[in-house]
This record gives sequence, C-alpha cells and structure tokens, in this order.
Amino acid sequence: MPDSMATGEQQPSSGELLDAVDRELAAGEKRLREMERYVTSDTFTLRSRFRQL
Repeated sequence: MPDSMATGEQQPSSGELLDAVDRELAAGEKRLREMERYVTSDTFTLRSRFRQL
C-alpha cells in the first residue's frame, strides 16, 4: 500500500494534476517568450557588439 494511502493523505485527481502541469507549462512558455523577445531586441544586439570589441 502506498505511504500516502496509509497516512490518509488524499491523492490529487487527474484533473488537478493536469491543471498543475498546464500552469507550469504556461509559465515556461511565458519565460521563453520573454527570452526570445530579449535576444531579438536592439538592446541585445548592441550589448553583444560591445562585448565583441
């Protein structure tokens, strides 16, 4: 018997697990979009060129 069942802890439902994964993926996608926006910006290009000097 799993430990959580022995201690009386309730397992999350499949819907709750999917919601949690969906939130995590959405946060990751948001972070990725922010990084993509930065690396394609003029600021990134300028800083990159100064580092190459």
